Amino acid sequence: MIGVYKFRTMHPYSEFLQDYMIRRNGYNKKGKPANDYRVTRWGSFMRKLWLDEVPQLINVFRGEMKLVGLRPSAGIVSMSFRKT
Repeated sequence: MIGVYKFRTMHPYSEFLQDYMIRRNGYNKKGKPANDYRVTRWGSFMRKLWLDEVPQLINVFRGEMKLVGLRPSAGIVSMSFRKT
């Protein structure tokens, strides 16, 4: 597992509200949760211009990631797949 560099575009602990948001609002046309209030104002600006993905270039330059491939999952998601 590697540490992926990212800008924080959502409020803290918002990943724990994702299931609730999807049940409540469903998805928009782009396949993301509709009316997502977890995204900060600054975060929506950064996402619109794809600036939140720029820090991941550090991982690309270090050879830990490639430009094309699967999207890295959050730590909370990866922990659910670990064997105990």
